[in-house]
Amino acid sequence: MAGLVAAANLVAFLVIRFLLRHTPHASMASTLSPSVAALSDGLLFLFTAVAALIMSQIEHRGWGEYGLPARFAFRRNFWLGTVLGFLTISATLGAISVLHGFQLAGMAIHGETIILATLARAGAFVLVGLGEEFAFRGYLQYTLTTGLGL
Repeated sequence: MAGLVAAANLVAFLVIRFLLRHTPHASMASTLSPSVAALSDGLLFLFTAVAALIMSQIEHRGWGEYGLPARFAFRRNFWLGTVLGFLTISATLGAISVLHGFQLAGMAIHGETIILATLARAGAFVLVGLGEEFAFRGYLQYTLTTGLGL
């Protein structure tokens, strides 16, 4: 499973590098756009999901057993986590601001642009969450815990 995901990620990295015609570097994180986040973690989710689908066929299990059953998608726990995550990040930023770690100087965008940017980032971060959670808590964790008898 890990080999399938690693190979797919390597191919995706090389294709993206060829298409963008530059080597990603450390400063790329400071210009992280919703499309870059959605592409990178969306591909991570796609590759791990396809590898888990292949393994579910080999092991004669349902794909949902690996942590993302479709019947629970976007239900109560998703929205509870969204609200709690937003409140936690807001409280952290509020504390940093009170301690003079940063200040908001004004709005750089207005009107419809704010709504579109919010929707783009929300969609990107759903893909980021799916990619990271399934890569680290999907098939690999399921196999480890069942193998250990937990």
